[in-house]
Amino acid sequence: MLILPLFVACVALQDAPPPPASPAVTQPSISAPADYPTDAALLERVQKLASVESAWMKRMSFGKSSLGSPLDAWIIAKPGASAQPALLVVAGLDGVHLASTQCAVAAVEAVLAGDRSALEHASLIVIPVLNPDARALAASTKTPRATTPDPIDDDRDGAADEDGPEDVNGDGLITMMRFPSRPLHTPTHLIDTVDGRIVRAPDSKKHEHATHEYLVEGRDRDRDGRIAEDGVGGTDVNRNFPHRWPEFAPDAGAYPLSAAESLAFAEFIASHPEITTALIFGVADTLAEFPESQEKDASGSTPSIYHAEDHASYKELAKVWKDASKCEKAVDIAHGDLGGSLVLWLANHRGIAALSTSAFARPDAPKPPEGAPAVVPTGDADQQAWLEYSDRVFAGSGFIAWKAFEHPQLGAVEIGGWRPFFREQPTAIEAAKTAIAQGEATKAMLAQLPRIEIESLTTTPLADGLLQVELVLVNNGGLPTTTKMDTVARARPPILVRVSVPPSRLQNGKPVERVDRILAGSTARLTYTMLGTPGESVQLRVDGPGLATMQREITFPAATGAAR
Repeated sequence: MLILPLFVACVALQDAPPPPASPAVTQPSISAPADYPTDAALLERVQKLASVESAWMKRMSFGKSSLGSPLDAWIIAKPGASAQPALLVVAGLDGVHLASTQCAVAAVEAVLAGDRSALEHASLIVIPVLNPDARALAASTKTPRATTPDPIDDDRDGAADEDGPEDVNGDGLITMMRFPSRPLHTPTHLIDTVDGRIVRAPDSKKHEHATHEYLVEGRDRDRDGRIAEDGVGGTDVNRNFPHRWPEFAPDAGAYPLSAAESLAFAEFIASHPEITTALIFGVADTLAEFPESQEKDASGSTPSIYHAEDHASYKELAKVWKDASKCEKAVDIAHGDLGGSLVLWLANHRGIAALSTSAFARPDAPKPPEGAPAVVPTGDADQQAWLEYSDRVFAGSGFIAWKAFEHPQLGAVEIGGWRPFFREQPTAIEAAKTAIAQGEATKAMLAQLPRIEIESLTTTPLADGLLQVELVLVNNGGLPTTTKMDTVARARPPILVRVSVPPSRLQNGKPVERVDRILAGSTARLTYTMLGTPGESVQLRVDGPGLATMQREITFPAATGAAR
C-alpha cells in the first residue's frame, strides 16, 4: 500500500497530524498523472451533476481546440434569474497544473451544495479545461507540458517539430542534462558547491561564473547545433494573450490570440460582459502573494500587472479567498513575468477583476533528527527546501540522481534532475483535498460580487409642471461594479440610466446618464429637473452588464405638494 505524505497544500484542515519524521516510502511524492482522475472522469462528474441540476446548470460550447476537442463552459445560475453579475473560473490551461481542473469542478459542486444564497444575486461560469490537447499529451507522456500540439517551427529552420525532448538514456523519463560548456558555446549554470545535485544560475554579487550548459534531455536531430529546441507544438495558451505579449518568446505563438483556444476564449469573453470577476487556477499566483507593482507598460497608461487604484479591491478579494481556503502561500510555477497571460489580459484589456492561483504550496520538510549535522545553506534556497522535503519524506525519490552518460553527440554528460511533476503538483490525495478547499473559496468569492439596487427614488414638485427627481443607486455587494482599469480600457458597458423625457424638457440631467463605477457599499446619486403635465407618467430605467433591468414610473402631480 502506497503511503502518501501530508502535502502542505491549501486545504481547510485545522488539526492535521504532522508528517512522518523519517522516510516511509521510496516512491516519488508526486503521483501525477498516474493517480490523478482524468479530465474525462472529472467532466463526467460535472455532466452527472448537470443531469440532476438541469434547472441550475447549462453547458455552452464556445469553440474547439487545435485538434478539434470541444471547449465548454458551464453556466450555473438560479432558475428563472434574469441578468446577474458573473464570476468566471478558468482551469486546465496547460498540462503542467493538472490539479486545476479538479479545483474548477469542485467549485461547481461547492456552489450547488447546501446553501445556494450566493446564487441569489450572482452566477458562476466555469471553464474546466481550456487546453485539452496539452493536458492529454502530458498525461500520455507523463511529462509536464504547457503548449498546444499544433506544429510550429520554433527554431525557424523550415521544419516543424523535428527536434524535441526525448528520453536519451532510456530510464523512462525526460529530465535534464548538465555538462561542462563546449567550445564556442556560452555556459549558463553552475553546480552548487554545497549540494552537488543543485544546478543553478551564478550569483554575480558573489562573483560567480557559469561553467555548465543545462539543457532538457534530448539530441540534435536536425544538426543545427542546438539540442531539443523544436519539440511537438506549440503555443502556450497562457502566453498568447495581447497584454504585454512576449513577441520573441518561442512558446508565445505567432501573434496574440494565434492559438485556437485563446481566440475562442477571447470571443467568449467579448460575448459575456456580465463577467465582473475571474479566478484562474494555473501556474501563476497573484492571490497568496499579491504583486504590489505599480509599473506601467511602454504606453505609460496601462499597468504592467494591476492598476494601482484596484489594489485595495484585489487585496480584499484575496482575504476572502484566504479565509475560505486556509491558503497563505502558493507555488508560482511560472517563475517569472506574466506577459501574455490570461489573468493580466482579463484585468487590463477587459476590465475584469482577475486573480490567479496555483492553489497549493511547497511543503515544509520535517525537522532533521536530533543530532543531525547542521544544514548548510546552498546558493538556491528554493531548490534546497524541495530537496530537504524529498530526502526526509520520500528517501530522495523526488529527485533523479545525476548519472554519467555517453551522449551520441555531446559526449560525456550527466542526466538527472527533478522528477517530472514533483514540484508542480501535490499528491493525488492532497490534490483532492485542495480542490474541496478551493471550491469553498470560490463560493465565498461568488458571494462578494457587486449587487446594484435602487436605494431610493424621490420626487419633489418645484412648481406646477416642474419636478425634481433624485435617484440613488447602491452597491450592496463586496466588490465594485467594475475595476478602475475598466474605466480606462472601456471594455465593458457602463450602467445606463434612462428617462423617457425629451431633452428639451430636461432642465437638469440627460435622457441617458452613464454610471461608470460604484464602489462596494457606496452609492451613485443622479438628479433630474424635468417639465411635464399634471398626471403625466414617465419611465426611469436602469440597465447594465449583468444587471437585471430596473424600471420605475414617475408621475407628475396635479399640483405642487408632497412628493410621490
